[in-house]
Amino acid sequence: MGKEPNIAERKPYHEEPFFQPTSEQSSDMIITIPVAKPQDPANPGEDYYIETPDLPVAGGTLEIRCAPYGEQAADDDVYFLFIKDTKPDTDIDPVLGTFTASQTGTTPDTVVFDLAYNDIPKTDGFYRIWVFWQSLVGNEFHSVPYWVELDYTEPGGKELTPIEFRDYPSNRATAEDIANNGNVLRGYVAAYKFQAIGDRLTGMFRNMNPPGPWESITPVAVSGIRDTTILDFPLEALLGANLEGDVEFKYIAVDKAQNPAESGVTLMHLLIRNVPSGLQPLVFTETAADGVIYEEQARKQVRVGVPPYVNPAVGDVIDGTIEGQRFFLGPLTNDDVNDPSNPGNPKDPIASLLLTYADIRDIVDGFGGGAQQGTAVGTYKVIRLDEFEFSSPAKNQGINLILPPGPDPDPDNPEHRKIRPVVVRGPDSTEDNVVPPADRDNSTAILDFRLADGTTPIFAAGDLVELHEVSEGGTEIGLVSARVSVVNPNQDLSIAVLPLPPGPRPAGVAYFRPWVGRQVAPGVVNFALGPVTRVIYQSGDDIPGGGDPLPEVVFRNALNRDTRPALNLARGQDGALIRVYIDEKNIKSGDFFKVSVYYNQRTNGGVFDPGTGGNADDLGAPEIFSYTIEDRDLQPKDDWIPEDGGSPPGADRFFFNVRVPYATLITRIIGVSNGQQGYGSLWATYSVHRDGKDYPSIPRYTPADGTDPAKTIKYLIVDVRPPGTGASIGSTFTQRLLSGSRWKSSARWRRFRFRHS
Repeated sequence: MGKEPNIAERKPYHEEPFFQPTSEQSSDMIITIPVAKPQDPANPGEDYYIETPDLPVAGGTLEIRCAPYGEQAADDDVYFLFIKDTKPDTDIDPVLGTFTASQTGTTPDTVVFDLAYNDIPKTDGFYRIWVFWQSLVGNEFHSVPYWVELDYTEPGGKELTPIEFRDYPSNRATAEDIANNGNVLRGYVAAYKFQAIGDRLTGMFRNMNPPGPWESITPVAVSGIRDTTILDFPLEALLGANLEGDVEFKYIAVDKAQNPAESGVTLMHLLIRNVPSGLQPLVFTETAADGVIYEEQARKQVRVGVPPYVNPAVGDVIDGTIEGQRFFLGPLTNDDVNDPSNPGNPKDPIASLLLTYADIRDIVDGFGGGAQQGTAVGTYKVIRLDEFEFSSPAKNQGINLILPPGPDPDPDNPEHRKIRPVVVRGPDSTEDNVVPPADRDNSTAILDFRLADGTTPIFAAGDLVELHEVSEGGTEIGLVSARVSVVNPNQDLSIAVLPLPPGPRPAGVAYFRPWVGRQVAPGVVNFALGPVTRVIYQSGDDIPGGGDPLPEVVFRNALNRDTRPALNLARGQDGALIRVYIDEKNIKSGDFFKVSVYYNQRTNGGVFDPGTGGNADDLGAPEIFSYTIEDRDLQPKDDWIPEDGGSPPGADRFFFNVRVPYATLITRIIGVSNGQQGYGSLWATYSVHRDGKDYPSIPRYTPADGTDPAKTIKYLIVDVRPPGTGASIGSTFTQRLLSGSRWKSSARWRRFRFRHS
């Protein structure tokens, strides 16, 4: 038995020498194979072929026929079957089949061989089939050799149809899904090319990442050439393989000739082990006693949590929605699925989300129609391996954000901007929302409930008010007042501002927002919010003088500076030198000083009395000297005498000087032409201007208040009367003033501006 090595070199049988009729060849004995087909249907006498589907299965036979020899003797003559490239040697070559001659009546029967499956060649090629006839007396003839091509085309040719999992269009399945479908993952194999009855398909599967070993199921036989073959993968086998995630499926088809063919891979996403289960509805915490979320809770804190479930896994993602508002939590960590404080158990809740007021407002907006209350439906899914989704039951959460009624031209604005901002002051405040250092722990917020027209109240008696501290961006920090009930909405309401945290309130900027609410359920108040107010709590370092009145001036060139400063004729020729000390008083570059100098003529009536303060306002308009602090003014200087007070010699001193020219003294105190005596008083106060506000020195006179006696600052006695008769003083001084002799110029005092007010 052999195989034609080169089909192209083979000649038709009638051209080959040993096919020529001989005395040993019988032209009667013509071989045929019923299942064989001619290579050329137009010339069927030449070559034939048999495809795999026409070959017998294991244990079967291939029928080969031969026309009987015309002179045969029934029951005596024998036919022998050979497959061989060259003429067989009947004494050496193996016989593949025998047939004893027979006849029906006088007609010889057709010679029939059933070639055993195991004797059929299992490779592609051209083969010669011979039939020899031997008579009882030893005569021997052979048939014309029969050419046949065996075409062992593998199942499907080169392309088997892949497995389809038609019950799972998304190519995803869980153990629960498979259990609900007869405990098998059913695959469908559509009929493929060259499909033949008896082909056997073996389904296989394995994990994709990381790749695992291929597991196989029991082979399934093809029942029809056009039938779809079912491959059932038992759940038990899938469970035993510990499949998780992406799983590859394929099959191997083997035909009758044991030719194997492998299909392409079908990818399925399976979740077989530790399937999430026992999902419970979302849980909303910090709700009211009746389970509803009211405005007060929404303003403070509401948390939505996912209860622990069975078989959580690291990497699980929570995909939730509350009334159309979507949120994601996770991926879960090892600490989530195995709580360190409760080993072996997941956290409770296993994941949670803090809902801001804006989040809750977005949820309420989903109610539609401008409704401010309703029931929000919340659900979530546990997503495993980015593929598998497990849905929770729904949670129906009541929300009531109905705000107190009142004239509101912008009802869609949840913060009701028509609530007016609070005004914060201390007992000693001189401007709104600026609290001096001494008042930091004693400030009050004042709230006007009326609209801008000053008449129509927004809220009603019985409404409740709270004051909350917030960040610059409006984020809630905490409550800084007791809850106060509105008694008369037509009157301003004062609320004490408490420090947060308890203790002395630090200096700096704080932001406050009023909450005004109304009870909407037993023990529940819904609040509407007003705008934010910015308040400055000052420290001693923030204002000139550290919050205390600035010290009085020093008359630098006066006699008796520490008791009763006086300026005599000799010193007065240099004018009055006023010094303002600025050390340790928090003076900064850029501060603007205004020094006010008042004058008092010693005339009859209208004289200022320092003991009683009488005629304090009769000193006339002051002269104003302006001075702006520069960096070089803040450099230390050493110029000190004991009468000045302050630091001892050698210490750093910071000051600037103001000189009132002698001519001004004469003009304001003595007069030029009125003949007054050269005797009077000079008073000096000043203020510091910073950031739009004036910080004054001590006033000229402070009346007694029942605790402290009346107080006046030091003043300068000016006595520049020369010896001689008083009647000639005026004209003498006038002549000196007009002549310009002996008077020192004041031009050297930089940056001072002298003006008449």
